[in-house]
Amino acid sequence: MSTRRVESGERRRQNGWASATEYDVLRGLNGTAVAFKAALQDEPEKRQLLYFLQALSLREGGTKRIARELVEMFPERIGTPTMIKIGCKPGKRLTKEQYAAIRDELFGRSDSDVWDEILYRETEVKKLETPPENAANELCAECRDRCGNLADFIEELCCDPKLEVVTRADACRAYRGIVGLVLDDARHALENNPHIARERPHLQTALDKKNDFRFAELSCFEDVLGALYEYQHRHTERARADFVETSIGKIVFEAMDYALDTGRSALIEGNSGFGKTTALKAWCEMHMGRARYVQLSGITSRTSFLKRIAKACGVASGGGMSSDRIQTRVEEFLQRTKLILVIDEGHYLWPQGKRITTHPELINWINTALYNEGVPFAISATKQFSLRRQVVENQTTWSSEQLRRRTRKVFPLPDAPTTDDLRAVARKLLNGLGESAVEFVVGYAMASHGYFQTITDAIEDAQLIAKRAGRERITGKDLQTAVKDWRAPSDAALQRVFDSKPVKARRGPRAMPSDEFEAAGTPISEPLNRLSQPLQPAFSGSASGRRETQPAVPVLTG
Repeated sequence: MSTRRVESGERRRQNGWASATEYDVLRGLNGTAVAFKAALQDEPEKRQLLYFLQALSLREGGTKRIARELVEMFPERIGTPTMIKIGCKPGKRLTKEQYAAIRDELFGRSDSDVWDEILYRETEVKKLETPPENAANELCAECRDRCGNLADFIEELCCDPKLEVVTRADACRAYRGIVGLVLDDARHALENNPHIARERPHLQTALDKKNDFRFAELSCFEDVLGALYEYQHRHTERARADFVETSIGKIVFEAMDYALDTGRSALIEGNSGFGKTTALKAWCEMHMGRARYVQLSGITSRTSFLKRIAKACGVASGGGMSSDRIQTRVEEFLQRTKLILVIDEGHYLWPQGKRITTHPELINWINTALYNEGVPFAISATKQFSLRRQVVENQTTWSSEQLRRRTRKVFPLPDAPTTDDLRAVARKLLNGLGESAVEFVVGYAMASHGYFQTITDAIEDAQLIAKRAGRERITGKDLQTAVKDWRAPSDAALQRVFDSKPVKARRGPRAMPSDEFEAAGTPISEPLNRLSQPLQPAFSGSASGRRETQPAVPVLTG
């Protein structure tokens, strides 16, 4: 039964509303259409701007959110050139000349006025209209109303081939623009021969189509294209400021820069929980015009893998589409745009079953559809990547020789973060709470072997404690309560659950988890003295197989 058409008198099914055009702005810009428009641009900056806007449109709010943020970011640009020049605001008195100039900028001039200017024809001085008392109010309201169509302009800029990604002034300075050339040719031709239309009929055709190509300008928003470039720059700088650079993050950034600059592949391999994903997301956020990020799940089939990439690229991948059709559209997008594909949790590219009888089709797809076509990519994975490869090779006839040749560079990560890394992250998250709080939470992270995740969990719990107490900022007492009363019992339970060897139940009354983590009188120097020792994996048993004693929680001092 069709959900798009409803017979008279019948009630439309709920999923029938999903195809309503009002939802288009929430679906984001179509990746295929943007890829075609970007292919027409010669300058890489223009292509990156289009891909940046397309990537943002796929997020919550779509193009409407981009338009709203533009208006909030550049309120001084709302208005026509004359309005901005004279500082037109509601309540301002306008002269006849100012009123006429603003109306011409907003509503345009008549065709006869345009041709008078092109042919330098002398005309009678027109009588200017006296502006009404509330003229400024009406003109400002008109500009605000037109800014409501800013989302439609962004869509046309990214998809419409007849909307040039250039302003009129820039076009005239660079190559004078298609429209400028046509009008200039018409002016000189008509000056030399009034009957040129009979001798060159194609000229009249060109003049009739002079509006086919438009410049990236809005009458109500000054230099909207420049605002979009500045919006892109500020987004990049905000992502850079939010990211805490660590020794592991530097290696991840180095790997991504290598893959982007060389157009080759890169493999990042390291332990989990040390900031690989955070660094990857931050780098992709800084390069939204050149990269697409995909994170795999524990259950990854060919269809789900392609749908994740399709979602990141903004190409169609509906429930009714076969995996072959999705694959074709994904390949067309990536091969046309040459955007770098960043695959996180890459160890899930390998078959995860115990008995493997087929070749790894996802790895083969990367080898052929991406590498053979010159599409750069980067894979981030844990050490399970190498282990799963060995399993596949041992159980099938597949060989990793081709993959080994095409993995141009491997970037191994350290076995653990440094104490400076932990301090840097703690300072960022604590937001000026003090060095004693930083050392306290870092000491707890080192003692529990949880590292970055432990720091994040402790601070988030402290924020929840402060919120329940009606405060916006956390205190040292909140942090100590979060570690001692919240995190420590949870860590004890986690160690019991994930202990490498089962522990026999003890007879007699059992101590509460809080008793096991009693920290009274323990100075903060005790866990910090362990920072210079080699770091052990989280939740691991001792070398002898006995259960390790949970270290005492440090006390926040100062």
